[in-house]
Formats: sequence, structure tokens, C-alpha cells
Amino acid sequence: MTYQITYKDKQVYVEENPRNGVCNYCRRVRDNTYKKQFAIHHVQYHDDNPLKDTIESCPACHSREHHPFVKTTKTAFDVSRELHKKLKIKAAQNGTTMTDLVVGCLEKIVEK
Repeated sequence: MTYQITYKDKQVYVEENPRNGVCNYCRRVRDNTYKKQFAIHHVQYHDDNPLKDTIESCPACHSREHHPFVKTTKTAFDVSRELHKKLKIKAAQNGTTMTDLVVGCLEKIVEK
């Protein structure tokens, strides 16, 4: 079976399916409720192998890759990036690791 992708604005056919239905940024899953096709984003182009250095992304994250300054709806990707920054700062302030900080927070939640 062959699969069609767009490579440098041309339709190219490849032997392996490059899509698994999960966005590599926000981890959104393409299912029956989300019918839009996920994009194969080329981080770098390789004429000898069109699938090399590609990542699958949902339409929102793919758009953000090409238009990073356009304000879009906040996704799990944005939230996780913001949370990562806050955790890194808090861990440095407390002289601990991010992992220990997260484990401590989770333990407090479980105790409730």
C-alpha cells in the first residue's frame, strides 16, 4: 500500500504510513470526534528520504509551527510549556528537582 504526503508543494507517495494519529506536540488523538487530517511537518527537508525529520501534528499545532506569532486557542501544548517553566523556576527557588516537586504535589493531592 502507498500513502500520499505533500513534500515541497508536490504530492509524493511513500511505502510506509507516516501517520499514527497522535499530535507530537499536544498529544491530541485523531479520532471520530476530530476528523481533520493531521499534518506531516518537515523539520528539515531531505530529497532522498521525504519522511526523514518529520513529525505529525494536529492542524492547530502545525499552524503554530508556521505562524508562531498568531494568537490561537491555548492547547495542552501551551499549558504544559507554561507549567514546565513555572516548575523549573520553583524547583530552583526550593533547591530541589522538578521531579521531586511534582511528586510532592501529587502526594498532597492523593492525601486529600
